[in-house]
Amino acid sequence: MDLDALALHNLVEHDTSISRQDWALGDNLHFNETLFSVMANINPGSNFYTPETVAQVQKMRLDDLIARTPMLPTRTGSSN
Repeated sequence: MDLDALALHNLVEHDTSISRQDWALGDNLHFNETLFSVMANINPGSNFYTPETVAQVQKMRLDDLIARTPMLPTRTGSSN
């Protein structure tokens, strides 16, 4: 397997990535600076992340994807 295989839907699945767009919304292979900037800016004045801040960003990402992605596997009744 090479890194291009990461773009194949359901081969290596990781919804709600903090650095990649979801497959259903666009380019899921390449680094998305806009998405990652949320993580990078979550701890102003600090050069490290805590489990709590990472969880906060992950929750924000999940909430956004649930709102915008009707086929997100975490949705009840999803056939994906």
